[in-house]
This record gives sequence, C-alpha cells and structure tokens, in this order.
Amino acid sequence: MRKPFVLFLFAFCFANVSARYHCLWDDDKRGRLTLGFHVGAAYSSIGNLTTMLESNDVRPDYKWEKKPHWSPVADLYLEYMRGRVGVTSKFGYYAQGSKLIKSSPRLEEEYRFVFHYATFGLYMKLYCYKGFYMGVGGRLSYNLTPQGIDYHSNKYVNYAFYDKQKQEHLRETFEGRTEAAPGILIGHEFDFGLQVEALYHFGANDIIKTHDNKYGYTERRNNTNMIEIKIGYIITIFNYEKEKKSWERYRNAPRWHR
Repeated sequence: MRKPFVLFLFAFCFANVSARYHCLWDDDKRGRLTLGFHVGAAYSSIGNLTTMLESNDVRPDYKWEKKPHWSPVADLYLEYMRGRVGVTSKFGYYAQGSKLIKSSPRLEEEYRFVFHYATFGLYMKLYCYKGFYMGVGGRLSYNLTPQGIDYHSNKYVNYAFYDKQKQEHLRETFEGRTEAAPGILIGHEFDFGLQVEALYHFGANDIIKTHDNKYGYTERRNNTNMIEIKIGYIITIFNYEKEKKSWERYRNAPRWHR
C-alpha cells in the first residue's frame, strides 16, 4: 500500500501547486510545441514470483535469490506547453522482469521472467524553475512477448531436453498481460536542447495470468516496480512563449500571479 500512497501524495501536491497560480496571457502567447526522443536504462522487478512458482507444501530444503532486471528503454514524445504547464504524450518501448535462482543441496535452477512492451503514456508537467520540471501521469503498455519465460538448471547437463520440457510447462502455464502503470517524473531541459529525465512507475494490475495446471504453480498478484533514467533531445516546432528563434530554449515563464 505504501507505493500507491506515495504516487497519490505526489499527484495531490502537484495539483495543489498548479491550482495556486494563474497566468495573465498576452494576445501573442500561444504556447510551445516540441517533439523529441529519449533513450536510457531501466531497473525493474516483478513481485510474488517465488510464491507463484511453489505449491502450498513448501519444502524447507531450498532457498530463493531474486535479482532485478536491467534493460534499455526508448521513446518518442510530443509536448505542448503554455506558461509553466506542459502536456506530454509518449510512444515507446521498454522491457521489465526479474531473475530467480532456486538453490538446494543438489540442484540449482534459474527462472527468468522478462517481458517486452510497446507503450503509450500521457503526463502533465509543471516547470518549476527555469528548465527544471516535475510531473505525474501514467502509461498503458501492450505485452509483445507474453511467453517471455526462460528456464535453466544444472541437473541435466547432458539432457537439455528436460530443461526445455520444464520451460514449455512454464510458458503454457503463465502468460504476460498488458500493463497499466501510474508514474511520476522529474527532469531538466538545457538551453541547447538536451533533456535529462528520471521516472518511476508502479504496475497497478496483475501482469501475469496463471492458467490451470498440474505442476503445482499457483495464482498470485504480480505487480511491478520500474525506475528509468533517460536522456533525450528536443526539437522545437513552434514557440510563441517568447520571441526567439526555434533552437533557443525556453527560459522565462510568462507573468504568473497568485
């Protein structure tokens, strides 16, 4: 419950700050439209995988080790801004997942859950001071690899068939789903067009469906956590917020009053 509460608190503070200001527009102020791209890396994990992979009779002779997943991320975005408030839409790609290692005295097994997504996001941003901004929003992501599960062990070194067979059992039992994830972001725009941005998303829905099976796997709610660090470049289509050339960056907001 802590993570959804933090997202709610951030959204409330964002809305409160925005509501305390209003802008006195001049007739020639018609906003700014920019487009650009981001690339970067993401750190992600999926919850409840270990309990999903074991039956109700949990044996005490093994232990789990969970490792998060690092992956590349990329997106194209379009933003319209008036004053200090911007609305951004993003089309992109990312992957997220977790790796589990199950160790016992005579056997070590590795389970790898990694799903790839095509995503659309919508965010509202508040430019707080010069190029620094923060925002809140969310994204809806379509799972491109619903059977993105791999399995390996050290038991059948000379009999790879058995590892492949268990992997097929996992893939026919578990299916990756579409993800809906609220998120928050902070970032900074530089005068020469570079943008640095950090985002956090919490997967609000269960992203793995468990089908009926005879292997002892159980249904669990699998939520995700994902942190992204990205850099990008901005191209200005038009900028009526100030009378400067298109490649000069936004610096001064119009007259804002309480």
